[in-house]
Amino acid sequence: MTNSRRKKRVVILGAGAAGLNAALELERASAEIPELDVTLVDQHNYHLFLPLLYQVVTGGIEPGHISFPLRSLLRQGGTAGPVTFRESRVWSIDVDKRRVITDDGELEWDYLVVALGSTTNYLGLADIEKNTLPLRTLADAITIVNRILDSYKAALLEGDEQRRRELLTFVLVGGGATGVELAASIGDFVRKVLIRDYPFLTPQVRLILAEARAYILPEMGPEMAEVALKRLPFRHAGSLAAPTPPWALQGSR
Repeated sequence: MTNSRRKKRVVILGAGAAGLNAALELERASAEIPELDVTLVDQHNYHLFLPLLYQVVTGGIEPGHISFPLRSLLRQGGTAGPVTFRESRVWSIDVDKRRVITDDGELEWDYLVVALGSTTNYLGLADIEKNTLPLRTLADAITIVNRILDSYKAALLEGDEQRRRELLTFVLVGGGATGVELAASIGDFVRKVLIRDYPFLTPQVRLILAEARAYILPEMGPEMAEVALKRLPFRHAGSLAAPTPPWALQGSR
């Protein structure tokens, strides 16, 4: 009589916080449940710590300080049953046949964990989606800082004052935690870093944080919004119709 049991195939889609933690917990569990066969799938070979992504925009943190090689993280789990990592893009899930279709072929599963993360929510605002830069990936962060630097370079060569003012106006849409953190970080970047190379352009810079609701950080309540307002390098202009000072926190409905 044999004690061999068929492996229980667990496929985890996405190596963000949820997917990676699920993989590590199952890796630890495999010491007592050796029949577990776990595969972690992600289109990137690194785990990105999203809460600090805004600091990459302004050079406060190097990209390598918030992105960690997945294979190294899984090795550090230190258990008897390592998780297999596959760097692949997921195209579809066939629930009836219990398989995942990736650009590297198919994966069959007995248990499927879907932790593919989130996307930027534009709340149905087509103009915002068309005309803004998202902040979800390392590439997005680098694109934003390059846009800021390119605008400064163009403003330096621009003879028309109105056009220069337009080039030096930066609008952030959304006064939640990410928007407030990014606004504060860009404000420091302008006042403490870029001022060294472009001292005479700094007074012409406008940084606008547009929020549809009555106050920023709406998830945290008005008291926290007041605390944040006192710490941000802005003067509160109230609405987009109001005169715009060089540094303005503005509401837009």
